Amino acid sequence: MSVRIKITQYGLSLKEGGWDTYGDSSTDRFEGNANNVIYNSSSCALTASARDLLGAKEGDWLEIDFGHDQVYLRRYEDTAPETDPRLDMFNAWVEDKQIHQDFADVRVVLLMDVLLGSNGEQGAPGVQPSGSAAAPGGKEAV
Repeated sequence: MSVRIKITQYGLSLKEGGWDTYGDSSTDRFEGNANNVIYNSSSCALTASARDLLGAKEGDWLEIDFGHDQVYLRRYEDTAPETDPRLDMFNAWVEDKQIHQDFADVRVVLLMDVLLGSNGEQGAPGVQPSGSAAAPGGKEAV
């Protein structure tokens, strides 16, 4: 089941252009809400209301479908400030100009479905990780 949710981005407080005015010290240390590591271009945050609408749990993978073959895969690893049901995509340093503050169809996906695809072939059709997932220290997202 997918839910249409508002999509925004967040990043580090020292990022280019000052496009995220709500950065915090935990984000600047690449820490999520549970002292976990968040990864550039692979982590995301949900407001509590968006989490409840999706039935998501921390660590779940989310498919974010803007339509027109623009599909992102992000892992729910942080909490966004509550203003409305929203998913914030973590892009540490530079705003992704292809992602507009818009709405997308979001659903929880099983990692096995992503790896194997719905037809049992390797790789889910239309779903690709959304860029480099490197964090400080050279750690890579799984």
